[in-house]
Amino acid sequence: KVALSLDLDGWEVDPDVRANTLAVADALRDAGATVEEVRIGWDRREIVEAAAIHFGAIFGAWVASLLDEHRDKLTAYAMEFAGIVAATREAGVLRGYELEGKATAALGALLEDNRYRLLLCPTL
Repeated sequence: KVALSLDLDGWEVDPDVRANTLAVADALRDAGATVEEVRIGWDRREIVEAAAIHFGAIFGAWVASLLDEHRDKLTAYAMEFAGIVAATREAGVLRGYELEGKATAALGALLEDNRYRLLLCPTL
């Protein structure tokens, strides 16, 4: 049995990526697998917060230090990341671990007891 999530509970997915993911699901069905669309139980805002805390702790201060001198050279993504990291700086690493644990527990519940053997999603 294969669990299928086309948007990981709320992420925007490019139409071509979605079509390719569905094509893989169809190929797995043709090969004999049972493929069921599922909700993982993730909160997109919490996933973004956890990622910001995690990566912010690793190199967020370095990215933020580049803002003033190199703002014109940074991508929109890097600028957004710096803003998210600054907004989550007060939360602390333990909050990040709490959110990561919650996300992992939700995924674990989906895969527990071999209910599903695989999670097929656009990032796979």
